Amino acid sequence: MGQTVNPVILEKAMRSEFFRSSAGLTPLWPKVATIVPSKAPNEKFGALGANPSARQWTDERIPKGLLDFNYTITPKHMEVSLAINRDDLDDDQTGQLMLRVAGLPHAIETNKEYEVFGALNTGATTACYDLQYFFDTDHVDTGAKYQTAQDNDLTKTVVDHTAPTIAEVQAIIQKMIGAMEQFLDDQGNPFYPSGLPGGSGLIVLTHPVHRFTLQAALNSALISNSSNLLHGVATPMTSPYITDDGTWILLNVGDVLKPVVMVERQATIVSSNLGLIDTREKINLFFGADARYGAGYGNWR
Repeated sequence: MGQTVNPVILEKAMRSEFFRSSAGLTPLWPKVATIVPSKAPNEKFGALGANPSARQWTDERIPKGLLDFNYTITPKHMEVSLAINRDDLDDDQTGQLMLRVAGLPHAIETNKEYEVFGALNTGATTACYDLQYFFDTDHVDTGAKYQTAQDNDLTKTVVDHTAPTIAEVQAIIQKMIGAMEQFLDDQGNPFYPSGLPGGSGLIVLTHPVHRFTLQAALNSALISNSSNLLHGVATPMTSPYITDDGTWILLNVGDVLKPVVMVERQATIVSSNLGLIDTREKINLFFGADARYGAGYGNWR
């Protein structure tokens, strides 16, 4: 005699499996994106300039506002759902259903990875808050004291961009760090007055084909029997969403505002109609999750 699975109990089990699987994920995108909770349909970032410099207090406070920008990130409503066959309930195929449920959180996080690293991938052709491309040769903060253009879109010649040597990769990294250390804020002050953060404060991001060369350039204590001056300077990272194997990106993730902003309008919600149906009826059954979020640019420096 067959026995139909109780849909109410099954839904509770599937919810538990979903959140168990979600808790075990360690996505990369939070390492390069600042998470901004939101309650609005659009999140406007109108004050992305630097804070005022400290001054000697001689008479009274002199409050200074931040530069006004009009950069908006609009969260998108994303969902992923499983269609559940009524026959699977009759045949007690709960083990297979649980495997499919366990994959749903990965689908959500994979899309967030695409949003964040996809933004960096198209940074040379997509505008950020100052209306310049995120990677550009002439960043100028309109209305700022400092009006000299700043360049975060560099070039470096290598023999073969598909297979650079460790020495060439290190030369690329050194050039990026040298440029980043000279960035000024919108008040004309050094953006990194104490030097760049080391270790986890810097990330070098590139195409997956360069994973092991990049790791050797940054993680090896010795290279050709000589001390590696870049050992531990930055964390190596690759992403399949960086589509050009000639792209190398240095990210400062040690500040409050990271290079990418992830606006989270709605945390992931799990929903299903399993617990609402009469298993004797042939209807469309589903178990799914949805969330509202969107990625955009933070600080190009």
